[in-house]
Amino acid sequence: MFLSSINPIKGFSYSDLMILFIFAFGTVFGSAITILSCLLGIICIIILFFRRVSIVPFELKIIAWVYSLYIGYFLLNGSFNSGVNNAFLSMAPNLPILCFIPICLAINWQNTNINLHLVSSLSTFGVLLSVGLACYLYLFPLDFELNGKTVAEYTKIYGRLSLFSGNPLPFSSMLVALSFFGIIGYSKKTILFRILTWVAIVSTALVIIFWSQSRGAQLQFLILLVISLIILWQDIVARNFKTNLIMLSILLVTLAFFTYSFNWENWLYLIESNSSLKRIYLGYHQIFSENDQTHYSDDSVKTRIELYSTALRTFFDQPFFGFGHDRIYFEVQNRNDFFSNRSYTHLHNSLLNHLIAGGLVGLFIFLVFLFLPILIIFFSKEKNSENITFGVIIFCYSILAGMTNLYLWHDLLASFHGVLPIILALSILGDRKSSIR
Repeated sequence: MFLSSINPIKGFSYSDLMILFIFAFGTVFGSAITILSCLLGIICIIILFFRRVSIVPFELKIIAWVYSLYIGYFLLNGSFNSGVNNAFLSMAPNLPILCFIPICLAINWQNTNINLHLVSSLSTFGVLLSVGLACYLYLFPLDFELNGKTVAEYTKIYGRLSLFSGNPLPFSSMLVALSFFGIIGYSKKTILFRILTWVAIVSTALVIIFWSQSRGAQLQFLILLVISLIILWQDIVARNFKTNLIMLSILLVTLAFFTYSFNWENWLYLIESNSSLKRIYLGYHQIFSENDQTHYSDDSVKTRIELYSTALRTFFDQPFFGFGHDRIYFEVQNRNDFFSNRSYTHLHNSLLNHLIAGGLVGLFIFLVFLFLPILIIFFSKEKNSENITFGVIIFCYSILAGMTNLYLWHDLLASFHGVLPIILALSILGDRKSSIR
């Protein structure tokens, strides 16, 4: 089978290379990874008609079962609520999830050469390539046009950066995830790779604050940074405790002096004069001072507050099985005049999306989807601390991404998020194969 045949690139099979490309380069190539996911899935469906893999690893069986349950339930639920045609059309952005089912079952993944070191390195490389490409296009804009749009207009280089993702929110979310996947196997990295890991993380922070300006991604970044520092405590703090204590003390004294000398009026001027910082400030000011609309106002935050509160009221009308995927926003819109002249396709929160679409049953199935990394680690016969770290980071990121924006129901995000449990499972298989050698 050609997908399992060895490619000259360091002995990796074509299937290995394709799945790694889907995982690492969504931020660079955007929906190209969706096309590749669907192409690989179609090939695997054809393969399943002619032959079956004799032994499918249990980790991949779990993924296939959960993905089948997810797609099956929401298609059936949507068909009952809105008809078969509407259900299939509304679920079309989830096509990559459907394609990953035959990918799990049709390929002999026992021979994979994917391992955690490779996954970590590619994650960091994907981030640096994305940031480097964005900087290059900013400094050296291309005159090439497609359908009347320049490359700068497609990538939003001079606005809220999205590269070829089409939207700054998916781009920012994937960039955050990849940057923190780079800490896997940190203790075994060379000094060069450790430096590159932190360069990727810092670059991501600068991009999501000043360029793509996604507050959901900023929240993801802060929490994942804290989790990562806890995980890496032994490597970056405890082993050189005195040195790190001195450096931390110098940093804190410097920050205290800077904060004291830079009075409140100057801070406000700095925020007001920078649109990126002002956007952050406006958003959180609105959350914590909801009744004070006289000085600051952020429409996107107000919209989310209305979406969330109305969605929770909507849920109680059909709490068990929901309204169907294609009716999510329609049901919310009909219950709040705030949305009478506003048009959205989702509620900017995947937990609420699934709660309204599928009720408690749909939310439970989605939570099982999010818990897949934990299930894979729990049921895997062979795991180590690095596998566990990878699984924990995927899980934490998934929960945060689901709470702050879309997780599925978007072709690019469905491709990226759908491949994460598969990459975790394959890295476990690859490490197991290496240990047997």
